[in-house]
Amino acid sequence: MQFITKRKPFTISMVKEVENKFNIKIPQVLKKYYLKYGNSRIKTSEFKIDNLLTDVSEIVSIDKNDVSSFFQVMNNGRLDNWIPDNFYPFCHDSGGNYYFWDSRNEHIYLIFDDEVDNPIEICKSMKDFFKLMKKSK
Repeated sequence: MQFITKRKPFTISMVKEVENKFNIKIPQVLKKYYLKYGNSRIKTSEFKIDNLLTDVSEIVSIDKNDVSSFFQVMNNGRLDNWIPDNFYPFCHDSGGNYYFWDSRNEHIYLIFDDEVDNPIEICKSMKDFFKLMKKSK
């Protein structure tokens, strides 16, 4: 994973605030990312899963003051009833479609804005997902 701009890390209290508010455990790999890189801007990572060419253009911020933060995505998505109860956002692609982790098993899904009823499983863990991003050119 390459960075365009590195910013200060998020604090453990910010991570705990998300975990407590939503009664979840942020996957360890993502937690380490937040504590090391915070809201750093990443270079777009492209990868192919089966016949789907997709990308990651931004990791979702956990700073509740950010416009498209974890809190905003959750509030908007839950109000509009398009995010399943066990899905939590952590990044999005260049088209604004979000990737979610399933809090029951940590599987990673991509949900296209125009196909919210058809999440696409990308991989079986957050660790595998970060490996995909690392391998990206």
